Amino acid sequence: MLATDFSPGMVARLSARLRAEGFDRSGCEARVMDGQALELPDTSFDAAFSIFGVMLFPDHRKGLAELARVLRPGAGPASRSGRARKARARALVLVEAFRALFPDRELPPFPPGMVRLKHAEALAQDLRAAGLREVTVTTVTGAWTAPSADWVADNADRLYRQFPLYAALGDDEHRSLREAIRERLARGSAGQVRIESEAHVGVGYR
Repeated sequence: MLATDFSPGMVARLSARLRAEGFDRSGCEARVMDGQALELPDTSFDAAFSIFGVMLFPDHRKGLAELARVLRPGAGPASRSGRARKARARALVLVEAFRALFPDRELPPFPPGMVRLKHAEALAQDLRAAGLREVTVTTVTGAWTAPSADWVADNADRLYRQFPLYAALGDDEHRSLREAIRERLARGSAGQVRIESEAHVGVGYR
């Protein structure tokens, strides 16, 4: 079993977890790779998965094509895309608070794949274009929960530091945005925060 990511830091963390759990002794490994050009031979895997990954690639179609290329005939990949449940729900909180606090600022553009693959039929079309057959797309629902609005605001650095929108702000702006998040979420509930969202799960076969 092989996991790949373009970030050396992510791969290092996963490798450490595999060693800690003893999975490395059963052939599990993590390697740094570009998902748009996997350094792997054709038809070498029985299954391939991308969990909220391909949609963030500069060219998501290359990522889907690479998933299909490394599959043995009859094998299948699954790509979870579109409205990424937990990640999207958290992002919605950030975006809505940002718009309320900085109404004159433009939001940075989302990756093209994220925009396109939020539509189930587009995900199905692109899986077929990658060379897969018997493609199905299922939409699943779920919710991101947090203990309270205060918890989300107090943990904003940890929750949002990987978002370019948040990372580009200065310290004073971070403080203002945290308070905007607190105020916005507290309006909806005095207790637990719950934000529902959807994800599209696409499956196909080589």
